[in-house]
Order: sequence, then structure tokens, then C-alpha cells
Amino acid sequence: MTSWSPTALPSLAPPVDGPFGRTFAFADLDGYQITLYDRA
Repeated sequence: MTSWSPTALPSLAPPVDGPFGRTFAFADLDGYQITLYDRA
């Protein structure tokens, strides 16, 4: 498994602590927004 690199996919939102834990969003290669959540 390779690690995520901010140069490979553009970040749309910086990491923030939200109600579902740490969250950030990036755009995939087709331009769709992907949001990742970490456990709180």
C-alpha cells in the first residue's frame, strides 16, 4: 500500500476535528470530492 501524497491529489479542505473525528477532503482524479474521517 502506498501512502497519500498531497502532490498527487489536491486537498480541498485542511484536516479539522469534527463530530465524527478528524476529517479532510480531497479531489480524486475525476474531480470528485472524497472525504475521509478518522475515529473520534
